Amino acid sequence: MTQVSAAQTPFLAAIQKITAGGLALEELLAACAGLEPDQARQLYQVWISFNKTHPLLFIAHFNCSTLLQQVVMRRVARPSSAPRWR
Repeated sequence: MTQVSAAQTPFLAAIQKITAGGLALEELLAACAGLEPDQARQLYQVWISFNKTHPLLFIAHFNCSTLLQQVVMRRVARPSSAPRWR
């Protein structure tokens, strides 16, 4: 099993900054811009849980919900490989 350091992935680096209390909302927005929708949604959720009193928390909630909708729509649109019963 390969060990991945935070320096190797922007997602892990952002998670470390959030949990250390050092990721500003502006940095969060920039970090999420380069991620897949599901990873960005997870990053927003972690940031929200660590910043419950932030005055611009609503922006993170809005972006997170928008990403959740994208993730769900992708999963619904994906053809299922499971057999369909009639």
